Amino acid sequence: MSPIGFTDEELDCLSGLAAILSPSDRSAFLEAVAAKLAAFPAGARGPGLVHRLGVEAQRGFLRTDQVAVGTGGKYGRVTEGRREGRRQRRDSTA
Repeated sequence: MSPIGFTDEELDCLSGLAAILSPSDRSAFLEAVAAKLAAFPAGARGPGLVHRLGVEAQRGFLRTDQVAVGTGGKYGRVTEGRREGRRQRRDSTA
């Protein structure tokens, strides 16, 4: 396969998508994106297409034991009990 040049914006996007992958999977990930990108004409290529193809390729490399989706973060810290408690307080004051 001939080398594909990426713009800075495209490369930043792919670097971000590859960051959560295992280091041993990153080169294969980039090759998978390049293979998907080869199916499109050069005029159709842009940051949006590269991102979409990168996300599609990333799904094949994610391991559920490595990535915990929906845990932690701003909304992951709120427990169901606290949410229910807030609803009860609002109901009792009304």
